Amino acid sequence: FDIQRNFIGTNGVKTSELDQLSNRVSQNQNNNLKLGVDYFINKQTTLGVVTTGFLAPQKMDGFTTSNIKDGNGAIQNIEQTVRNVDNTWKNGTVNINFHSSFDNSKKDITANVDYLHYDFSGNQNITGMSYTPNQILQTTNILKNILPLTINIYSGRLDYSQTLSDGIKLEAGIKTSFVETNNISNFFNLSNNSWHTDSVLSNSFNYRENINAGYINLTKKIGKWMVQAGLRLENTNYKGLQSAYSQKTDSSFNRNYTSLFPTAFIGYEINGNNQLALSVGRRIDRPAYQELNPFLSFIDKYTYSTGNPFLQPQFSQNIELSYSYKNLLTTTINYGVVHDMINETLIHKDSVIIRSVGNIGTRYNYGITESVSLPITKWYSTTLFANLYENKYSGAIAGYPFNAQQLTLALNMNNQF
Repeated sequence: FDIQRNFIGTNGVKTSELDQLSNRVSQNQNNNLKLGVDYFINKQTTLGVVTTGFLAPQKMDGFTTSNIKDGNGAIQNIEQTVRNVDNTWKNGTVNINFHSSFDNSKKDITANVDYLHYDFSGNQNITGMSYTPNQILQTTNILKNILPLTINIYSGRLDYSQTLSDGIKLEAGIKTSFVETNNISNFFNLSNNSWHTDSVLSNSFNYRENINAGYINLTKKIGKWMVQAGLRLENTNYKGLQSAYSQKTDSSFNRNYTSLFPTAFIGYEINGNNQLALSVGRRIDRPAYQELNPFLSFIDKYTYSTGNPFLQPQFSQNIELSYSYKNLLTTTINYGVVHDMINETLIHKDSVIIRSVGNIGTRYNYGITESVSLPITKWYSTTLFANLYENKYSGAIAGYPFNAQQLTLALNMNNQF
């Protein structure tokens, strides 16, 4: 990271400057295991069990230098921060699944029960050193952070499909899930060769979530037309508690809401080489659990990142019209609106910049894509992809209005041998 901050006085004149250069080297390793077995009760019915897991150690070494300058660019102070991180993610999951097809395969029923467990152990050591402009060491501060985290997820799902007598395919299902996350972040300062708890930075965060959903989907082919319509109902309930030590007050939140998500699709086959399709839908994107976690991650004492426990989900409406020729050339025009969009935010608090996430407002997206698949020879093919789109944002960040738009062209070429 190469960051420069200019501090401007009320008269418009620069009063000070902070130049920050941060380098880090990360080492990540993933070890995965999967084991499953299916038992065929008969030709139509199968019972299965699948277990998966991973062990993912992560190491990171970071070094940051910050030069604090006056309004004329003269160095007043130098801050150096060394950060060593040693994390390990562990995961174990169990899935029990059941599938049965009956009535000459016109009816299908599927059931899934899942349990997922995540375990995270994080340790970071932070050493901050302050120097005079001529590189004389003034102070040294050593900070240690221990981060245990557990996530448990339980879910059950039942799906049913049937082809009705008039050729309509009916699909329906229900699902429920429960999530528990328990997080502790303990900071310690080294003083007189002993560690002391930092009650200002240390806290804990617990989160509980329950989502219940049901859906129905109907598909019908009428001559050259393919029509599909669906509706999903979701009920979400969650609560969180951020507990702190004596110097802070606890904060809690809870929310309950129910939402409908309709979808529709119409396809038309002009002839064997040309097809048209139109789709519309509404969807939800929930925050990641770590985005809700309020714990601090330091770059140095002037810059750190944190989650936002009050982050809300974002909702979007999308419409898409596409044309396909011989499944080789596809043109798509799309329009979408995202409300309560989740995006990175930068919060200025005293001399500190806090990198977090927030619901910054509304995003409008217009775009057109072109995709071409070309078989060059029997052993070589290529796919060309172009996407021209514009994003327009309207909202607020940390109380300041945010309005921006940008036209973007993305090009991609994929070759397969």
